[in-house]
Amino acid sequence: MTRVGAGSPGPASADEHTSLGADGCWSKVRSLLTDAVPGYSGVSFVEDLLTDVDAKHREAANLVGPGSMYALAEGRGIIAQRNGGGVIRIYYAVQGDESWASRFVEPTDPGGTRQRLLEIFHDFAPGLRALIGEGEGPLVPRPINALPVGLRWARTAGVTLLGDAAHVMSPFAGQGANLALLDAADLGAALAEHSDVESALTAYEAAMFSRAEAAGRASADNLVASFAPDAPQQLVDQARTWMQRKSEATAPPK
Repeated sequence: MTRVGAGSPGPASADEHTSLGADGCWSKVRSLLTDAVPGYSGVSFVEDLLTDVDAKHREAANLVGPGSMYALAEGRGIIAQRNGGGVIRIYYAVQGDESWASRFVEPTDPGGTRQRLLEIFHDFAPGLRALIGEGEGPLVPRPINALPVGLRWARTAGVTLLGDAAHVMSPFAGQGANLALLDAADLGAALAEHSDVESALTAYEAAMFSRAEAAGRASADNLVASFAPDAPQQLVDQARTWMQRKSEATAPPK
């Protein structure tokens, strides 16, 4: 919970009685607004790390490229994302119960955990399995949780949420951090544009609810598609449709 000090006359300024919940997935502030809590998605990640990839892990760097890489099949996935500073973050994704990842990862035996990962992904391509063997760790269990899509609450004086506290979702739309930053910017703009806090929070929440619902639905749909029996076919079809529409939109007039 963040408390913002009183400001000068003019644009609205949240005072010591305004609570801004930016406390993440398991927000304590959220309970002031709604009984909703994040639910387990049925998918867990084991997070891994490669560093200095352009020098130490060139094949992995070429495989992942400058963005993200998804390899999905039969309820499993190896997902890798290029970060800054020569880092690649890797997620080994498996369908299982909520405690699977915590039971699977043995902190005192990372080699044994990697061997078990290699067994799970035994039929993946050698270059993908090499990510498991080369990973530097630490291996971190990450159950994927999400709030209900389209979550809203009645306006409650002096309280609002932003970021994951308001709309935590699975990472399969790639929007979590973007939404949090946009929430913060929009909340600041609303406070600047309105003369009282409640009007500002009402305007902020209306915009936040709408975009969070769209992103949350895309995230939930993409998670299902990523672990469907025909994966990754549905995602390939989505990409083809998007590329076709983009091509049509940018094509010169006939």
